Amino acid sequence: MTDSSANNMKKILVIAHRAGGKGLSENRIETIKKTLLKDYVDGIEIDIRLTKDNVLVVHHDRGVYINGSRIWIDKVEYSTIKHLGVPTFKEVLNLFNESKKIINIDIKEERCIKPMIEIIKHGHLNNTYFIDCFDVDALLKLQHEIPKGEYFLSLNPKDTFDFNRRFFLRVLMLLMALLFSQFIVYFLRKKVQKVKINGISIYHKFATKTFIRDLKSFNFKVFVWGTDRELEIQKFILSDVDGIKTSNVSYFKEIN
Repeated sequence: MTDSSANNMKKILVIAHRAGGKGLSENRIETIKKTLLKDYVDGIEIDIRLTKDNVLVVHHDRGVYINGSRIWIDKVEYSTIKHLGVPTFKEVLNLFNESKKIINIDIKEERCIKPMIEIIKHGHLNNTYFIDCFDVDALLKLQHEIPKGEYFLSLNPKDTFDFNRRFFLRVLMLLMALLFSQFIVYFLRKKVQKVKINGISIYHKFATKTFIRDLKSFNFKVFVWGTDRELEIQKFILSDVDGIKTSNVSYFKEIN
């Protein structure tokens, strides 16, 4: 790590992607507890989904595997998957009672929005909430209900289950961004002008230097996610991003 990289660290937020775990350890209670103890981590990112019986759970993928068969979380009751270690959203929020770390919530499906609002509003946490979603209308609704949150439009074509009516538009935007970033940023600004969008969350492969620069020129915060490779993390540290979401949070302990 160069001296310039270390100096630039002061302005970059470190977010533990999927709570800082990988594979079976991602988004798990024990992983979150361990990450909360790391003073070089500014926040923890979790993914939320809703079961058939309306239990809000923390899990990245729509499916889980039971006895070799893939089961959709939204098609089964929570009791069916509880033994797999999938925590509820309430359980996870309770872990932040004595922590001031940022709670970064990635909304994976539209049905999560209403129960998430109710749980947060009835809670007593004073943490800062970063809320990621790839649906502008959902962010508009959320900003009225949770005004203390910061809202990030997630440019991620993979998360399409309940927002798939905009899937092709999002993919087109991402592909065009690589060549026509100024136009795309202008389009984003016009599209989200009614919503208090604080920033954009970009998959690392789309986070070109030009695209980051153009997003920043419109006063968007830029967070990059999806890479655990140290060379790529170094590259983004030296760029103008505001935050990096990675499971490789231990790397930041080495350079602090």
